[in-house]
Amino acid sequence: MLNKDSKDSKESHSTKNRNRVHDELEWFTNGFGRSKITEFAVSLNSLEAAIVSKALTELHGIALEQEQAVLFRKLNVIPSLIQLLENAWEDNIRVSSSFLLTELMKNDSLSAEQCFKYKLLKKMPGMLDSNNANVITASLMIMSCCLRTFHTSSKLTATEDIFLSGSIYRILRLFADDDNEMAEAAQGAAHLICNISFLPSFHNRLRDSGVINIVLPMLSQKPEFVVLGTILFNLSKSEGLLGSLRANRVYDVLERIVEESTNRSQRTVCLLTVANVFGSYDDHFQSRVLLQDKAVPDMLSDMLDATSTRGGRLFRMHMSMGGNEALPLPSVDSSGSGGVLGTRNSMSARDTRSATSAASGGAGVFSLRELTFSEVIYSIQAMSQSKECALMLAKAKIIPKLLDTIAVAMRKQHGNGDTLALTLICQTFFQLTQVPELIKTLQDNCVGSAVKQVLDLESPPRILLDAARMTLMALGDLDDPPANTAWMSMRVTGTKSRIPSDKPFVAFICHLRTDSQNFAVNRLHPALCLEGHSSFVDPDHRDSNKLDWKKVINNALNFIFVLSDNILVSEAHLMELSYAIDAGCCLHLVMADGSRWADVGGDKRHDFPPHSTISKLPERLRGVFTMKPLVYSPDHYGKFLIALLEKIRLPPPPKSDDPAAATGGGAGGGTGTEGDNGSGSNPNDPTKPAAAVGSAAGAQTVDRNGMPIADPNDSHAMAAAAMAAANGGGGGLGPMSFGGAAMQMLGGGAMGGASGGVQGASIHYNMWNNNPSMMNSLHSLSGAGAHGGAAAAAAAAAAATAGAVIALN
Repeated sequence: MLNKDSKDSKESHSTKNRNRVHDELEWFTNGFGRSKITEFAVSLNSLEAAIVSKALTELHGIALEQEQAVLFRKLNVIPSLIQLLENAWEDNIRVSSSFLLTELMKNDSLSAEQCFKYKLLKKMPGMLDSNNANVITASLMIMSCCLRTFHTSSKLTATEDIFLSGSIYRILRLFADDDNEMAEAAQGAAHLICNISFLPSFHNRLRDSGVINIVLPMLSQKPEFVVLGTILFNLSKSEGLLGSLRANRVYDVLERIVEESTNRSQRTVCLLTVANVFGSYDDHFQSRVLLQDKAVPDMLSDMLDATSTRGGRLFRMHMSMGGNEALPLPSVDSSGSGGVLGTRNSMSARDTRSATSAASGGAGVFSLRELTFSEVIYSIQAMSQSKECALMLAKAKIIPKLLDTIAVAMRKQHGNGDTLALTLICQTFFQLTQVPELIKTLQDNCVGSAVKQVLDLESPPRILLDAARMTLMALGDLDDPPANTAWMSMRVTGTKSRIPSDKPFVAFICHLRTDSQNFAVNRLHPALCLEGHSSFVDPDHRDSNKLDWKKVINNALNFIFVLSDNILVSEAHLMELSYAIDAGCCLHLVMADGSRWADVGGDKRHDFPPHSTISKLPERLRGVFTMKPLVYSPDHYGKFLIALLEKIRLPPPPKSDDPAAATGGGAGGGTGTEGDNGSGSNPNDPTKPAAAVGSAAGAQTVDRNGMPIADPNDSHAMAAAAMAAANGGGGGLGPMSFGGAAMQMLGGGAMGGASGGVQGASIHYNMWNNNPSMMNSLHSLSGAGAHGGAAAAAAAAAAATAGAVIALN
C-alpha cells in the first residue's frame, strides 16, 4: 500500500513538473509563460516603485503574443498602467508603460476597447509637454496605436480629442522640428499625422492646420520617407482638397520623386497621388504625359487584379517601414533620463531590431496600412473623369476587370456589399459613358446588366443607388421615362451639350471647370435628370463664344451657382450670374465641402468668401452671397440632394384657359408681368371658371406636385389633394421673379396673393442688400402680387376649405 501511494505521489509530482515546464515554454518566442505573466501582473498592480520599475524594465522591448495580451488584460493590468502614465515618478516608467500598453492594444481588441473606456488619449497632452524626448515619442506611439486599433467610432472620438485639446499643434511643431535631439519624436509625429490622414472626416482640418505646407518641403528633403508620401496620397482622396494640393505645386515634388527615387514603394504612392489630383485635370499636360510614360493605367489594372484576389487588400508593394524609416524604440535607463536600455543593455542586436520592428512595423502600430480595394478603384475613378485618361484606362482593359470586381464587392459584406467600392465603380462607368468612343465598348461588355445588380441590394445608400441609375440612364438602360427625357433633352451624345430651345427648362448649372468639373458635370447634373428635371451644364466652356449665354439663361427657371475657390475672379461666370438676376431665375448657391477662400494676407482659411472678396464684386451681385449655401460632400450626398430639390422651382401648372387645367391643380392667379413702375398686370383672368374648377379638381385627382393619384378615395391621397387645393395657383409675380411663386411662396389658395407678393418682394429686397432703388418698388411689387393672386385665392377658397375638412377627417 505504501509502495502504491509512493508511486502515485511520484507520478503526480512528475505530472506537475511537466505542466510547469509546458507552462514556461507555452510562449517560447519570448520565454514568458503563464506563471511569469501572472508574476508581472502582480508586480504592476502593486504600484510600488521598485517592484514596478523592475517588471517594466524586464518587459520593455518584448513583443507580446495574443494569448499573453489577453492574460494581462484579464489580470486587470490596464488601469494600473494608465495610472502609471499619469502619476509615474520616473520618465522611464512612463515610457515602458506606454510600450506595454501599445503591445496590449495591438494584440487584443478588447484591451484597445478598455483603453478607450479609461480615456487613455486624454492622458497624452501632459506627456507631450515633457522635456524628455523619449516620453514624447512614447506618447506619440500610444496615440498612433489608438488610431490603429480602436473601432471606427472610437477612432473618430479619439481624433476629435486630439484636435480639441490643441495637441495637434504641438504634434505639428514636432513634425516640422529639425532638432536632431527630437528626431525620434519627429518621426513619431509623422506616423501619427499619417494615421489621422486615414480618416477622411479630418482631411479638411489637417489641411487647415497647415499639414500640406509642412509635408511638401519635408518630402523634398526626405524623398525616401514613405510616410510623407502616404499622407499626401490619403489627402488626395478628398475632392475638396484637390485645389489646395494643386495650388501648393504638389506636382513638382511628386514628379521629382517618381523620376529620381530608388524606393519603389514611394514611387508607387506618388504616382497614385498624381492620378488622384491631376487625373481629372485636362489642362495639366505634364501629369498626363507622366501617367502615360509610367504606364499607370496598366499598374492600376494589375493592382485591381491583386486586390480582387486577396480579399480586397494589397500590401503596399512591400511598403514596410523597415530600415531608417522604423520609428526608434523609446529607451529607458535606471536614472530615467533615457539612453541605453538600462538593465537590459545586454540585449542582442537581433533582439533590438525585433523590438524596434514590433514598435514601428510588425503588427502595425506605425506601419502603413494595406492598399485597399477602394483606394485602387478611387484612382481609376479619378482618371476616368478625363477623356484622354479614360481612353488609356480602356486600353489597359480596365472595363472588364471592373465588371469582375463588382461580384467581389457584392460579396465583401452581407446585404449591401462593399458600398464604397461599388459606388466608385458605378461612378467610373458613368464617367466612361461621357466618352463617345467608349459607349460601344461599354455596351458590348454588358455593363448595364452588371450595374443592375446594385439595384437589388437590400438598402443601398442614396449615392450608390444614384450612381448606378446614372450609368443606366447614360447607356439608355434605365426604365424611367421622365429621367431619360430630362437627360436627352439637354444632351446629344457624350459630353457635347445641346443649346436649349426657347422652351423653359428647370436649371442652369454655372461652374468653374478647373474647380468643380466633377461635381457639376458628373454628380449634380445627372442627379437632377434622375428627378426628371431638365438641366443644362456646359462640360468644358470651350465654345462659350459661340453661345448666347443670356438667351440660354433666360430660359432657365433656376440658376445653380457652384461656389468654388476661384469662380469669383472669373468675369465670364460673374456675367452669367448677372444674366440670371436679370432673367429673374431662382438662385441657389451650392459648394463642395472643403472649399476655401483667402483672407487679406493670402492664406486660404475661410470656408465662405470673406467680406474682402465679396466687396470686390459688382454691387448688384453682392446680395446673392447673403444666402446660405448648400454644402455637398460624398458622405452627405442624400441630405444635400433632398435639400436642393426642396428649393428647386418647378415649371408652373397649365394655364387657366387650357382644358388640361381641369385635370391638374388649376392655374390659380396666373403670373404678373413687368409693367410701368413695376405695377404688374395679369394677362390670365383668374376668375375664369376653369381656374376654380381646376383647383377643385386638383383636390380630387392630383397630389401636391401635380402627379396623378391612383385612388382618390385613399386617405393619404385625399390629404395630399387637400394640400394641392389649399396651395392653389401661384400669386402674381413682380417685375423680378424673386417675388411670389418664383421663390416658391405661393400666392394662391388660402395664403392669398397679396401675402405671397409681399413675401417675395421682401426677399427680393433683402437679396439686393438694401438697395435704395428697390425700396421704391416694394409696395408696387406687393400690389403686383395682390393683383395676380387675390382672385386666385377667392377661386380656390372653396376647394381649400373642402380639402382642409378632408385632411382633418
